[in-house]
Amino acid sequence: MKEPVKKTIDGEQYTICLLQASQGWNLLIKILRFLGAPIGLGISNNLSVDMTVSDIFKEINIGKVIAELCSRLNEEEADCIVKTLFSQVMVKNKGNLSDVFEEHFAGRYLHMLKVVGASLEVNYGDFFGGKLDLQNILKGRAITPDSQT
Repeated sequence: MKEPVKKTIDGEQYTICLLQASQGWNLLIKILRFLGAPIGLGISNNLSVDMTVSDIFKEINIGKVIAELCSRLNEEEADCIVKTLFSQVMVKNKGNLSDVFEEHFAGRYLHMLKVVGASLEVNYGDFFGGKLDLQNILKGRAITPDSQT
């Protein structure tokens, strides 16, 4: 089993453990169902079979994807995804993130999205061709190993 991953995000240390296999699989299906159509709408016709995941993301029209995601956004499903991801995350000196969620993220929504990204990277990086580095994918840069969020 993969060891827990420590990430420092905005000066706070998180320990991210893997979700259990069935929990991770079910969440992946939920995430793909949510993201599939918007990403499909945003992909250009310039794709080829030998492209890497980062190459494919460079071809996506992010504006179309965001517009479609926003039209599909559902509070209950987003809450389920985030809370499932955070169920296996610890915050240094505070304990399990699920137990301190409300106090920890009140007024810190960008920080919460960074922690969501880190948890997605730890749990699903192998599914997306090795390492899922959302920051660099969205910036159009290459996926780099061992980067801190």
